[in-house]
Amino acid sequence: MEQDYLEPYCQWKREKGYDAIEIELHGFNIDDVKVVLKQIEEGKSMISIMAENPRCLHKRFEIPNDIYNLEQIRALFWNGKLNIEIPKK
Repeated sequence: MEQDYLEPYCQWKREKGYDAIEIELHGFNIDDVKVVLKQIEEGKSMISIMAENPRCLHKRFEIPNDIYNLEQIRALFWNGKLNIEIPKK
């Protein structure tokens, strides 16, 4: 069976003390979604969002380490949307 790969709708929002990424994941539940933060090179990290049920998606965002406080990232999945808040230094 061939899997259906999706490109989710994403919106980047800039706020005063943080930036936020909002990702539409309608049709997925929290057990389907995995969010990973890893350093990819000196001064840069990557947020990877993977979700899988009969459909699959994988979305990546590069994040500069010098602008954001990566130890305080928060993710909230609610009502088919994943919100990731990335505090600024």
